[in-house]
Amino acid sequence: GGATQRLFGEREEAEESLREKDEELVEVIANLTEIERKVRTARSAEREATERRHRLELERQEASSRVNSIQERLEAEWGRNDTGRRAKFYTLTTVGLKRLETETVRWRRSATAVETVLNLKEA
Repeated sequence: GGATQRLFGEREEAEESLREKDEELVEVIANLTEIERKVRTARSAEREATERRHRLELERQEASSRVNSIQERLEAEWGRNDTGRRAKFYTLTTVGLKRLETETVRWRRSATAVETVLNLKEA
């Protein structure tokens, strides 16, 4: 009778409590899964931002190097052009003249090589 009834009642209460705990656990797992997804997304965005910063820094260094190279080869001076307007005039520095000589020699060699090949094809 009464003892069996009481045991069945306790069992039903325990099962209901387990169902509630299972539902809470499912909700916690769903929340954790969403949080993990957000963390992965944030880490990926952080990696991309770091890579972008590194690329930009490399580009800045490269541009700075080019500017320095140009500044070594050219000197600028303000003056007046033929119409009397202010203008900047550029002249080659000693380093610039040397580089021009080097590039001229290199260009002439290349042009001679091309001319030789073209003459061979004609013959």
